[in-house]
Amino acid sequence: MVSKEIRQVIVNKMLERGWRNKLAKKGENEQSLLEHSLNVLDVVITLIDQKLVNFTEREQQILVLAATCHDIGKETDEWQDYIIKGGKWVSHTRPDLAETMIDEIAGELDWEISSEALAAVKLHMTNERTTGATVTELFTEHKNNQWKILCDLIDAIDNFVSIRELLNAKYYWENSVLRRCAQIDYHSARVRGISTTLLHKAAMEAYFHNGWFPVLFFPEGTLYITKLSNEKRVNKNDIESILKENFKELFKRKKENFPKLLVGGILQTFFPKPELFDLQDLRSCLWEATKRAKAKEKVDEKNVYKYYNMKRLLDETGDYKIAKLGDVKDLIKIKDKLPEEYKNLVRDKKEQFSQEEINFLSNRMGRAQPEIAVQKYFTKVIDPRNDLVKEHELKYFKQAYEEIFGENTFDMLMSTSTLMPANDVVLGIDHFWNQPGCKFGVEVSKIELLPAKKRQRILIDTLVEIAEQGFRQIEKKPSIDHFIEKISHNFMNDIYYPGSADADIKELTRQQINSYTHAKRNLCVEKKGDHICPVCNSRFKKGVSAIADILDKPGSFNNRAFAYDRIENIMICQNCYYERLLQQIVLGGRPKETICIFPQMNISFYGGQIIEEKVLGFQIKMKEIEGGAIESPNSVINLRWHDKIARNVVNNDLGMMSTDEFCELFKYQMPDETQKKCFKKMVTSLAEEFDGNIEEVNQLYGKQYASWDELAQEVQERPGNFDQIVHEICVQAYNSYPQLEVVFQTPNVIMIPTYNPVINDSGAIGEKDEADSKKVLKQILISLMFFKYLDMSVAILEDKENFGLIVNSVAGAVYIPPNAIVRTLFSNKVGISTGNKAASWISRTDVDKWLNGLIAANQLTYRLDYPQKNNLYTILTAEHVGKLLRRIKIKRKGITGYDIDNLEKLKEVLSECW
Repeated sequence: MVSKEIRQVIVNKMLERGWRNKLAKKGENEQSLLEHSLNVLDVVITLIDQKLVNFTEREQQILVLAATCHDIGKETDEWQDYIIKGGKWVSHTRPDLAETMIDEIAGELDWEISSEALAAVKLHMTNERTTGATVTELFTEHKNNQWKILCDLIDAIDNFVSIRELLNAKYYWENSVLRRCAQIDYHSARVRGISTTLLHKAAMEAYFHNGWFPVLFFPEGTLYITKLSNEKRVNKNDIESILKENFKELFKRKKENFPKLLVGGILQTFFPKPELFDLQDLRSCLWEATKRAKAKEKVDEKNVYKYYNMKRLLDETGDYKIAKLGDVKDLIKIKDKLPEEYKNLVRDKKEQFSQEEINFLSNRMGRAQPEIAVQKYFTKVIDPRNDLVKEHELKYFKQAYEEIFGENTFDMLMSTSTLMPANDVVLGIDHFWNQPGCKFGVEVSKIELLPAKKRQRILIDTLVEIAEQGFRQIEKKPSIDHFIEKISHNFMNDIYYPGSADADIKELTRQQINSYTHAKRNLCVEKKGDHICPVCNSRFKKGVSAIADILDKPGSFNNRAFAYDRIENIMICQNCYYERLLQQIVLGGRPKETICIFPQMNISFYGGQIIEEKVLGFQIKMKEIEGGAIESPNSVINLRWHDKIARNVVNNDLGMMSTDEFCELFKYQMPDETQKKCFKKMVTSLAEEFDGNIEEVNQLYGKQYASWDELAQEVQERPGNFDQIVHEICVQAYNSYPQLEVVFQTPNVIMIPTYNPVINDSGAIGEKDEADSKKVLKQILISLMFFKYLDMSVAILEDKENFGLIVNSVAGAVYIPPNAIVRTLFSNKVGISTGNKAASWISRTDVDKWLNGLIAANQLTYRLDYPQKNNLYTILTAEHVGKLLRRIKIKRKGITGYDIDNLEKLKEVLSECW
């Protein structure tokens, strides 16, 4: 058994020798010397810990030492120059360096000095295993006669972890000496996004349950090994059952986000995602609905005439259909439609109404708007067009509703549509407000006289009870479990292996060709037909219309359409639709950009555990800052203020930072003056929410607040002690919305969706008025920081970019988003065309250079005083630092040491850009 302590001793030795910043592999298969050596070591540890090799304790120590030092020669300056700059081949087999490191580790761990480990270092490379070298080792006195087997094992493991493609690595294992140690199997999935992280976790758990252990993680899947005698296999049913449980757990943790997603705009799609609705969420959704139509001091005066006419017609005829004819301001149009006997009941001239009457009715309809929204949302939930209730099942809700509000009131309520104050008050609100208070356990002659919050609470409680009565008599009640069943089954189509049956390749090819043939014609066609998803490139028959709530700018140019076609809502496949729903569930809104983190090649199980500790620590610390668990609302995570972030990074080794220290780089503490303004805003909002009635608050929370300031102070200090409505007021006042969410399940893929709920059309990184090139440069800065912290490839993607394609074409450490002028800037430095895929990635060898350059550029933005819209790009495209130096002298009347330091860091970047 190789303990964590032993591994940590070895890791510390590697770090002392600077292996984190040394290159082991170059090109598309870039890896640091630390990462590669640990992968080899961790596969050895896995074989030992899982008892898959039958070696003595000494032989295990030989394997560990040999795995640690097998590539030690790559740390030399000569070899680093060779791998980075090219030229004459340099051997990385250095027995002298290996012997020194073996002695150090063996001494610290109290192990016996091992000549066999040194032999494995000498012979682990095929081209180094000459006849002479092998004969020399044969005549060398080794204490262990299995030294040759141990050499072969290290050689095989080194080759195994050096393979970038999952299937090629599996094939190598099955055809090498490793096959004698263990069986190997794998799971593989389409890389899509958040759903991929859950698929990876479900597959890994299924393999765990069947006695398989993960040995290497790739973005698209995982390799597992097990004993040669294990006959248990994993199938899709095993994975799907676990996937369902994973979804249930995720949705339970994100329960507070559902009302925000289920309640849309009252003038647009008020019930946008009925598939997510669960009856248990109705109360929260109705409270959320009150925010979509705030109470007004008054509504437009024309609604007064409409209200009067509708009310008179309804009272006189008892027929709401006739009453609805009065919902028109023009008296001539009303009289043209009305039967003769009712024409004398209507009026529209202002002189027929006193100003007092106009003000009263206008204010009354304005005050009713939150309750109008509540009633309207209730009707959307039970509307048969949303598939939660069948037409013949409405009778159950009608019966329950009319037992409280009276005959025909249900049909009146259901006849309302978009927000129309007069129409909604006459046909809905009046039937509630005119009820005696005793009917609901309050001592008022009619409900209208109650404070607004009490009225809303009574209405919501009543409608929830009616809904529960109605759904109780329906066989299929709305439940999130139905949605989980459906998406679990759908996302299993993203699992390529293990599969239940072999596909007919010829038939799949025929279907694919047919879909491509008709894809342009069917891009915006909702009916069932041959489609190619414009997001993930998969073929499908019946898809989903990608409205703006699902896909950013769905009507923008798409090269899948015919030239000059008018593009409206394009059709996407169901899994792309569900993926975007998942993103919104996790984040509470539609992400503008997503930070995607994944191994460029692969990562071992034990290396993945280190990543897990870092990522989960980052997640916990961010929750503490943003959620107010430890910090106050005055502290937020902010990825937009690049100049402050850049200042925080200076002189810090990001790779050696603790999670707390890394999070602090993005933390923003509001200035005292801003805090005072936010606090004042919260006081005002609390008073408005409770209609200035502090006694109502005291009754509700069992407190004795003497003022709104006192209430606001406690909300600020202990927001968790209050309900969602009050907590939301605090968040709105301080704009302390969480702007990102970490989704981590396994080391295959880490997703951090981000958005900015305060600024429309803006992500958590870019500002609304910034040039695209500046936003991209800020994204690159954040990506470089995450790369240095986690030593994994990082790509920040916009909504329409295909994550799977990015992963499959990875050619470096940090992805450069598709902005032409920024990609040109980066490609110029290495003299390659932007058409080369490497032009869209920053190489591992260039990370420090560009990180330092961007930090320096950010710190100089104030000193250089270029226009904010695109100052970063302007700095990075200066012909030389002398031009920047002169501008600082002119703008700031002199140069400081701080300026010189930053200009020196910029010099290397600028010289390569020109």
